[in-house]
Amino acid sequence: NTELRAAVQLLGRYLDRPVIITGAPTMSVTLESPVPAPRESIARLLRGLVESQLLDLALDQFGRIWARGPGSLVVLQP
Repeated sequence: NTELRAAVQLLGRYLDRPVIITGAPTMSVTLESPVPAPRESIARLLRGLVESQLLDLALDQFGRIWARGPGSLVVLQP
């Protein structure tokens, strides 16, 4: 178990662009995998984790990934 923000930051280290999380409520999440996750599956894993908490992922015009909570900053979708 860990805080959602910490889990997003941890998974974001394995992506090719920065991840910014904003407007996310403080909540605890659990992430388990029976086998190590290959690096190419991290983006899908991150999307599933964030969307399971009713948040949204978006890519802005500068190539940053945003994990956004309800009512947070709106960024451009590609």
